[in-house]
Amino acid sequence: MTRRTTLVGLGGLVGASALGTAGAQRSEPEATDSRSDSSFDDIGGQPFEPIDRDLFIEEIYSRTPEREPEGRRFWPEYRVETFLAALFADRFESRERVEEAVQQLHDPALVETVPGLHLRAAIVAMQGTAAEPALEAYRDGTISHVDVSLLPTSSPTKPVAHVGFPSGAPEVYVSDAYRFEDMRLLLPVLALAALYQDRPVSDRERLIAHALVSLVYGELLVESPQLAWSGTELARRWNTELLARLNTRDERGRLRLLEAGETVYPHSEVPVDNFAAPFDWRDARSTGGNDVLRGMLREVVGWSFPGLAFDTRAVRLLDYRQRLLDSWEVRFLMHVLGLTPLENPIDGPEGETPAVPALGWPWITVGTY
Repeated sequence: MTRRTTLVGLGGLVGASALGTAGAQRSEPEATDSRSDSSFDDIGGQPFEPIDRDLFIEEIYSRTPEREPEGRRFWPEYRVETFLAALFADRFESRERVEEAVQQLHDPALVETVPGLHLRAAIVAMQGTAAEPALEAYRDGTISHVDVSLLPTSSPTKPVAHVGFPSGAPEVYVSDAYRFEDMRLLLPVLALAALYQDRPVSDRERLIAHALVSLVYGELLVESPQLAWSGTELARRWNTELLARLNTRDERGRLRLLEAGETVYPHSEVPVDNFAAPFDWRDARSTGGNDVLRGMLREVVGWSFPGLAFDTRAVRLLDYRQRLLDSWEVRFLMHVLGLTPLENPIDGPEGETPAVPALGWPWITVGTY
């Protein structure tokens, strides 16, 4: 698990790097809450409203700036190694462990599966996070190939990646539009893809996968909050999904999937009652699990077992037993996203909840090709 320091770890050292966050204009938020306070009572179950809507996307909050992926940027190998070493220095206690983690970048099996340096670095950066179980799937041949590809760019179904099965084993293709995004923004994309190891993918499977990976993104923001402020398209898409996750809480302020005080997007025109609402998961079929699912569930809820699948049990575990982010970190993430309590309760907008692609959340397509 990630070893989080009192404030933001490498928020200054790593977050101000050239990986897409150098232009962030915000200062780091101050941590005023005690880390020893385990009570969620101070935030309750009512949704918090974003002050700066530019951090999110126009599908939810209209009249936000046009989305733009990160521009072209090439890093030589030594700079990637230096970046990873700084990242791991905050996660691991010993120098030997940091060096071992960086050397995963040159693992022969991983190099064969992921020839591109930037995507391989994003996978290596999973170490020390709740996404670490996905690393093994890329290294042991479960996922046979990872590369960049031209994918559809039309809204609202613009995918960030595609998982295909042209030769049986899954292959992952990241959209060329996002190839230069910060490796930490690509990390949860590749973790999400690693969960989809079979086809077809049901809405129940997608709900569980997004519930896990949205917390991984939150974990990364605790470590490097500047990611949320970079203004790139992928950052804003992850922010929008995380906002729904943070606003899905019960009356005691605990993160849930199925219970929220009101709409998760206050003062928007999009009716989303809770994080699970965009997924037609109740009538969807359960699908078989895999080692990535079970490993990530163990990290997030503190418990798993060999036969666990993408089923109702997994949904209930994630609904009731989230343990990855503590109360201080949830409040800190609200501060990072610039959220503030509503002065007065509001009625959520009426109508049908849109499906996930129409919400602009990071979406992965799955098919045979």
